Amino acid sequence: MDESHSLLLNEEALRQCPDAKKPVFLYEWLRYLDRILPVTQRSDLKSIQSQLVQQLLSRLTSVNGPPIRYLLSRCLARIYLIGDSSTFGDTLTLCNDTLKIKDDSPSQLPAKLAALACIASFYETMGRCGSSFVDTFPIMIRWLKVAESQGRAEILATLSSMVSGLGSGAASFHKDVYKVAKAHLGDRVMAVRTAALQVTFLVKKFVNLTVLYSSLIALVPLYPPLYSTELEAVVTLCTKALDGSNYETRLAVARLLAVLLSTALQPPSPTGGIGGFLKGSSSYSSATAGGQKDVRAGIAMGYVELMREMGATWLERNLGTICRHLLEVSAKCGCLAYTK
Repeated sequence: MDESHSLLLNEEALRQCPDAKKPVFLYEWLRYLDRILPVTQRSDLKSIQSQLVQQLLSRLTSVNGPPIRYLLSRCLARIYLIGDSSTFGDTLTLCNDTLKIKDDSPSQLPAKLAALACIASFYETMGRCGSSFVDTFPIMIRWLKVAESQGRAEILATLSSMVSGLGSGAASFHKDVYKVAKAHLGDRVMAVRTAALQVTFLVKKFVNLTVLYSSLIALVPLYPPLYSTELEAVVTLCTKALDGSNYETRLAVARLLAVLLSTALQPPSPTGGIGGFLKGSSSYSSATAGGQKDVRAGIAMGYVELMREMGATWLERNLGTICRHLLEVSAKCGCLAYTK
């Protein structure tokens, strides 16, 4: 489709396409735009930016599937990153206004999901978007309370992107974000559970990023309950989230447990002894008669992720203690290994 290979959408060629092929034409144009924008000169982009942004925003309210939705949002974010950002606030306001609409019918839901995708891309690409989080977060939470499963999963996924982009800039909101994610760890829909786990994982993930990159402020002193006073409660919630879970949910739980527990074990925490963790965690191994198979599998994956997170040096230093603990857990599971 040569007609789709241009910075601006060829509206005439799109109109001439059969209705069944119009989404394909739009997708091909967005794919080309996604590839060409990173190597486009700022001066060239600014000369057509107003028209290009208008073309993209006009498709925001259309009924589009996830591939077009995510490409469109990524292109918008890159345009504002490379070109003129003077109208960025207006676009963000448009997204917020779209989320405020209470209609979740099949005709309106795609537009709201596209607005969420745009917000997620803005934070992933541009980082801190001024003080927009203060306005966007309450709108998303109000929708989250009444949203269907697809909306809930997308809202939580967008929160993950916002936490990732803001870093320590939203420290005052981390407690509220954690409460929101915590409330959905036991959601009946696996995709929502996984998205909630991802939010919690990212809130905690920045503790490790601050060790690797000094440019970020550690979240540990700002919100320590996640890995200290709330640790046991979070582990219990994670164990409950494993009940009836699928592989993706178990993997998300395992990664969250690994990050939480590795941070609790790392210096300068005074209670970071290897023995203390292994002794305490044995109560969550679900190695009891009647224990759910998916819960046991999730806990086993948690051990694997924890050892990856802590690294080879830590594993070698504590190998004897870890082997003894794993043998004890295996012994408890002996009669369960052959049951369903």
